[in-house]
Amino acid sequence: MEKQLRLSWDHAHLYINEKPFLPMIHEKADVCLSSPQYNTLSITLSAAVGEDLDWEAQKLLAKQAVARGKYLFWNVDFGFDKNPVLLQDEATFYSLSIALEELNKQLLQPFAEHTIGVSLFQGKIPFAHYFIWSQQQEDLFMESLAEKKFFSAGDDSERWRRSEEGKFHYDNFSAALFAAYLQRLLSFLPDELLAFCLIDVSQATSMAATALMLSKEKFPYLLLALRGAKASFGHLSWEEGSCTGGWIGKGEVKERDIQPLQTALCLPKEEYLHGENIALLEEVFAKLQDTAYRVIPEDMLTEAWNELTEIVVISSLLSPRGMRKIIGFCVAGGVVISYGEPLGLEEEVHFDEYIASVKGNRSRGIRTPDPLLPKQLR
Repeated sequence: MEKQLRLSWDHAHLYINEKPFLPMIHEKADVCLSSPQYNTLSITLSAAVGEDLDWEAQKLLAKQAVARGKYLFWNVDFGFDKNPVLLQDEATFYSLSIALEELNKQLLQPFAEHTIGVSLFQGKIPFAHYFIWSQQQEDLFMESLAEKKFFSAGDDSERWRRSEEGKFHYDNFSAALFAAYLQRLLSFLPDELLAFCLIDVSQATSMAATALMLSKEKFPYLLLALRGAKASFGHLSWEEGSCTGGWIGKGEVKERDIQPLQTALCLPKEEYLHGENIALLEEVFAKLQDTAYRVIPEDMLTEAWNELTEIVVISSLLSPRGMRKIIGFCVAGGVVISYGEPLGLEEEVHFDEYIASVKGNRSRGIRTPDPLLPKQLR
């Protein structure tokens, strides 16, 4: 067995052997192997229930890529798009876990020194397309709403489910269920391996719903490669988007110099996002549309504010614990940008002043960080 690469990540970058690494992953072998612009080849593996798991052709392609000095990225296709899974079906889960064990034996171990990651999912939001919604999920969904007091026994459940807010919470709950399923599958892969999901968000109409569905709290051990993301919700851009940690796709990447994103939006806790608060979050996203920023869940602020100089918070949606984190950020030298009532912090700027400053910088030709693909890390 080859020596395992030492792979790691933080909320901004990937690392190989503790050195920053910018993955430029192409899904077409002829393009990747002939161009020095791309350092990694993505190889798709059919792993749906019933597949024979014969990957000899893919192994040969991997050998060719390694001979050209390329890293490897394995795209595991479980066929969720054609055969939605019943989440509580242990027989199906067992079949998928066998596929991952075969992946480890046939490909990951022989190519350990050259493998940078595995994708367990490629699809789009919302995630309810990829599993069968059963009565068990329905009961769990309604219980979760009752616990958060989003819905009461006296409400018309069918009418509420058809409402925009009902769809918002349904999509969010579906994301949590499907993410948990993928996390279970991840347990059959080596702990050191970086695991990804490729998610198309280009057709999303709600930034608030997208942010909640893709929250790092739902995908704590899975990295996201996003197509069409209007903010940095993940690590990689899939074809196009605002994620700055690298690129994957079939097209042609446009390289650009980039500075690390220094601004983030604090994503409110789920229990605060109901009724008019959802519209309030949408309003903030809309006003930030011309700026480059990351999105960080409130509970993960402390561990994810590395490289940040400023954090946008919605004053009325900040929990007492979140307020303590924000104070800590200010003590560490950061600036808080408050949307709504001032928080009374020494290092605080109102949101309107911040937006005016950003627009003023652009009108004077002052460069702001580019949200797209970096040419190099600085």
